[in-house]
Amino acid sequence: MGNSVTLNWERAIDAQTPSKGLSYNLYLGTSSALPDVVSPNSGLTSGIRHLASLGNTCQDTSWTISDLEDGDYFWSVQAIDNGFMGSLFSPEQTFTINAVGIRDPEVTNGFSIYPNPVKDQLFVSSNQTEKFDIRIYSSTGKLIVSTELAGPFSAIDVTDLPMGIYVVSMLTKDQTWSSKFIKE
Repeated sequence: MGNSVTLNWERAIDAQTPSKGLSYNLYLGTSSALPDVVSPNSGLTSGIRHLASLGNTCQDTSWTISDLEDGDYFWSVQAIDNGFMGSLFSPEQTFTINAVGIRDPEVTNGFSIYPNPVKDQLFVSSNQTEKFDIRIYSSTGKLIVSTELAGPFSAIDVTDLPMGIYVVSMLTKDQTWSSKFIKE
């Protein structure tokens, strides 16, 4: 599945309905107060419900949303009591999806990197007989290192990289594989 995020919130307290009897209604959008990804079927400023039903997340206090495009997102929840009356929405929160093309290591067909996390030398194991390019990108997609390697085992000095998460791409004339690593 594409980019996904799990949103979490605390159970609400209501004078008429026990906390475990409340349901929750979520909105998600690409601009503030614009529910263009997930609609709550409620007025965003008043909380008035347009449907007499449980909230769109039922009684869950978390919700996972998949296949999101890169960009900024805005979200909020409201509690729904057993009479289907909605509270005001909680203060709006935001998050950003910024994918950098990471693939899981088991998908790297013929390449592996180790150790991970790494302190000084990142080793690249390859089944390639020809030379191939190695590129290391920051978590924001900035190219940090570009070099050419050959042979089944090679090392890249990452001593001077700041601590963080990086993406290493191995490029042959036919294909590109990527994997992430952590610099300690």
